[in-house]
Amino acid sequence: MHACSTDGLRKEDARKCALVMRAICDGIWDWKIKTGAVAFDPRYYTMVGFEPFEFPGTFDEWAKRVHPDDLARAKKAIQDHFEGRTPQYQAEFRFKTKQGEWAWILSRGSVIERDEQGKPTRMVGTHEDISSRKAAEAERERLVAILDTTSDLVFTATAEGHVTYMNCAGRNMLGWAGADVSGGKLIADAHPDWATHIVLTEGIPKAIDTGVWQGETAIVAPDGAEIPVSQVIMAHKLPDGQLEYLSTIMRDITDRKRAHEEREKMIDELEARNAELERFTYTVSHDLKGPLITLEGYLGLLREDIACGDSEAIENDMQRMENATRTMARLLSDLLELSRIGRLINPSHDVPLAELAHETVELLSGLIGKRGVVVEIAPNLPVVHGDRQRLLEVLQNLVENAAKYMGEQANPRIEIGARRDGNETVCFVRDNGIGVEPCYQERIFELFQQLDQRIEGTGIGLALVKRIIEVHGGRVWVESEGKARGATFCFTLPGTSETTVA
Repeated sequence: MHACSTDGLRKEDARKCALVMRAICDGIWDWKIKTGAVAFDPRYYTMVGFEPFEFPGTFDEWAKRVHPDDLARAKKAIQDHFEGRTPQYQAEFRFKTKQGEWAWILSRGSVIERDEQGKPTRMVGTHEDISSRKAAEAERERLVAILDTTSDLVFTATAEGHVTYMNCAGRNMLGWAGADVSGGKLIADAHPDWATHIVLTEGIPKAIDTGVWQGETAIVAPDGAEIPVSQVIMAHKLPDGQLEYLSTIMRDITDRKRAHEEREKMIDELEARNAELERFTYTVSHDLKGPLITLEGYLGLLREDIACGDSEAIENDMQRMENATRTMARLLSDLLELSRIGRLINPSHDVPLAELAHETVELLSGLIGKRGVVVEIAPNLPVVHGDRQRLLEVLQNLVENAAKYMGEQANPRIEIGARRDGNETVCFVRDNGIGVEPCYQERIFELFQQLDQRIEGTGIGLALVKRIIEVHGGRVWVESEGKARGATFCFTLPGTSETTVA
């Protein structure tokens, strides 16, 4: 009675076991190792497309249909299990179906019987068609290969910001080339401020809510430089609406940003040029009218004086007319020179500022001597970089301007020097003349602006200085405490040396 009950229980357990096995796997096989016979359940035949009578159940027949490239690996997995090196046999291989196609099979098994010598005699296991999984893996590998060829940064992450995948461009851009990013690296590692203020607080919540977020942010390169990027974050959700993962695409927009900045700069420069052109047109028409009116007026007087035979008056009329034509010629010459700045510029060179200073004093020796001006050239002046002839014009105009506007100064003095302002070298021409009141310190660099109309000149000199310095990429300005307090005209030039300034 007891034996019968035990046998009944064993049969019931076996039946339940078979039901469970059929529920959790695609098929079952039973291999009698010594005879080579293999029993397959119906699911196996369905999987490979054969009817039971079309496929002899033997190990040799099975081996014939395993892909040649996979057979050795599958046999080794079996042998490793036979010899106790693995607790279970497991192998993935391609199996040829009745239709001639290759189905990927995942086979697992264990030895359940051995003979007296310990050799395996029976082995049972399961088989599963993993073709879909393999196809998905192959597609993923293909996609990864494609993503690794793009220059855009691409990565996937969890809602908490843990990176689960990053393409080659991204790892190189962030200096993570040798790092395992799967689940380890955080988005915040790329740029803490960007991650905290943009991605985590705005980008990810918006993407989860609407499906996608797009914006411009920045990341930090291995050398510490910030790289501006355009970014798209997409939320991928499961059928029940739960977030599965986030994907992000970033594109380096450094060139685009630079082009935009250059475009904005060109627009600003164009607007400034247009405004200057308007002022130029107005002032030229105004200032050229003066000599023309003078000529017209004295032509009338000249006719009258000729008619009267007044030779002294005739000589005076002709002198006035000659002065007017000289003024107009000087004005036109200066305007032509101003129009050339920025178009006709010679190659740039390193030029000692002291050399330019001494040459300027020599060229203006007549004016300097006539006004009784003492010119001091500071020692250890820097080397400037630019068009030598144009830079000489800068110093000439500044020194000439300083000499003309000394006023009633008893001891006129001009200093040519340089100083350090932070990381910048500032060159200057300083005088102790009439000074420049704050309200005029911007205007004096505009066309035809003269503080004293009685002083000879066209009012173009400082405009020339400003144009030349700006064409070289520098800045120019005046420093003065006001009327009768002197003035210091300053300018900077990119590439100026830092070592020769005292």
